[in-house]
Amino acid sequence: MDPAGIAAAAQQLAQSFGRLLDAAADYGRGMVDQVAAAAEAERRFRIRQLICVGAMATLVFLGVLFAGVAVVSAFWDTHRVVATASVAAGYLLLAAVAGWMYWSSRRQPAEGWMGQVATLLIAEYLRRRR
Repeated sequence: MDPAGIAAAAQQLAQSFGRLLDAAADYGRGMVDQVAAAAEAERRFRIRQLICVGAMATLVFLGVLFAGVAVVSAFWDTHRVVATASVAAGYLLLAAVAGWMYWSSRRQPAEGWMGQVATLLIAEYLRRRR
């Protein structure tokens, strides 16, 4: 074996490993960018959902409130106490149904989303170590 040939082969092998490491780092950066973009899109989606749910809850509250006032007003002359109690019971029943629906339909975080967050955190940790 020629020592110069062995040295050249070792140098080529080291260069190949360097290119492989660069390619892996580029792939990792691309994945981190994808996760960051997905996290931003998810954040915007959640904010939009929160605003829509808040508006819907406010409007439903006002609609139910005025419906109750209309019922009580309609029966004010004859059955005040019964009308007021039935409206209050109806509100409590609607609240109980809404609470049951909320607690029964809560979803757990998706594994894919949590995996992306974990990947993003690990990549950020590695980036700061450099």
